[in-house]
Amino acid sequence: PGQNISRFYWFKRPGAERTIMEVFVHELTHHWLERRCPRFTWEDMNHNALTRGFWIVEGFPTFMQEGRYDVDKMVWTHFNPHSFTLDVVSTLAAEGKLLDWETVYPLNQAEFAQLSHKFDKPARLRWALHGVRMSDTNLFYQQSAATCQFLYHGEKGKYRKQLADYVAAYYTGKNSKLDIDRAFGLSPNELGEKTVAFAGKVMKGWKPKK
Repeated sequence: PGQNISRFYWFKRPGAERTIMEVFVHELTHHWLERRCPRFTWEDMNHNALTRGFWIVEGFPTFMQEGRYDVDKMVWTHFNPHSFTLDVVSTLAAEGKLLDWETVYPLNQAEFAQLSHKFDKPARLRWALHGVRMSDTNLFYQQSAATCQFLYHGEKGKYRKQLADYVAAYYTGKNSKLDIDRAFGLSPNELGEKTVAFAGKVMKGWKPKK
């Protein structure tokens, strides 16, 4: 951290860097937010393990990692119609297996660390050729990222500015701005319901207009 460098290691095999592109994007998003985000400086940072709203810390990088990036052509898009995150949320919502949204959004990092790592929620997804098993920790990531997907793409980008404001509020420790109702004008359950509905629309073929 003191050198402001992120280091990555991968297997010595042809094309290995492509297989871990999602890891690159996720971790470099963490680095960018901590060190390069133009909304605040390193000196402005004021969050810790007890800061509420930890969902944005892992949700935003997971949202970014699901974008589609063509390194050879140097083109990219944040939208992925085959999003694993949206598939998980849409599928498990229908089965009543998601974490309560009122639990997801207020958690701080210390409370997040107490979530179960037991893979006890099986699911057969639309875009996976095999079934998956999710833990509460997994679901926290997926539900948080799906929320970012909705806030960025849903309702014609209506909440996009609020999403950026929320990211900045978390990292600068503006605790009064981390309440979901205040930040987005929605209760946690209302935001969760909109996220689930958005995930279902994407799974049925919805795409944002260019």
